[in-house]
Amino acid sequence: KAMQEEVARAEVEAQEVKKKAEAELVFKEKQVMEEKKKNFAAVFRTAFFQEKKKQAADDVVAAKDKEIEDLRREVEVAQEEMAASNKRAMERQAQDKVRAQQDTDRIEELEENLQQSERKEAELKKDLDRLTMDMRKGQLQRDKMTDQIDTMKEEM
Repeated sequence: KAMQEEVARAEVEAQEVKKKAEAELVFKEKQVMEEKKKNFAAVFRTAFFQEKKKQAADDVVAAKDKEIEDLRREVEVAQEEMAASNKRAMERQAQDKVRAQQDTDRIEELEENLQQSERKEAELKKDLDRLTMDMRKGQLQRDKMTDQIDTMKEEM
């Protein structure tokens, strides 16, 4: 009987130890779950903030890319405008060159006309001088004839 009591007490003690162990196991599991929750929350927060940082960095990169693309477009537009301006300047320069050549041709033509006019004037002056000389000769002959007529009149 003493043995049975001892076995019963040992069983009760074993039950109590088992209950304590089970309670301790549940408590430890709860602690582990709480720790896991904390770790998960920390990991989640870290991941969340890392994602936010990554998104912010991506946004900055996208803004810089857009800024670079806008600048490239501005450069392209400026280059196109410069090319158009250069083309217009070259066209104006070509037109000016044509006009200058036309002016030069016209000046040469006018100079040639002037030289022709000067030659013609010289010829006319020679003709005038010759005619003047002829007229003087004629006048001298007339005077001579008039003198002869006068002399003949006197002799008569």
